[in-house]
Amino acid sequence: MRTTPSGERYIQITDITTCGTGGVKPLGETNRALLDRLMDGLYVRAWGEVKSVSQAGHWYVISDGSDATGIKIITPGEPTVSLGDYARVSGAAGWDAAECCTPSRWDE
Repeated sequence: MRTTPSGERYIQITDITTCGTGGVKPLGETNRALLDRLMDGLYVRAWGEVKSVSQAGHWYVISDGSDATGIKIITPGEPTVSLGDYARVSGAAGWDAAECCTPSRWDE
């Protein structure tokens, strides 16, 4: 369990281990779909162009064009993406003080 600066509790996924022959795959979702609160806590994959980056705040925003604002991706350290890059992210969808975000695991 982790807590965001705004006080929201969330589960940070650091690793997924599968047993047997089945595997856990993330749900591919558009940025607009991730704005639905029913997505909260689901293991999802999203993608889009990097629209803004905050090195000090440890986050960046991606947009796939399906909504006006994009989604905020929270990173444990400085983001390794730049404006205009395309990123694909996987993680637990969540909300941070009314902002949609995908904290935890990602593949940039």
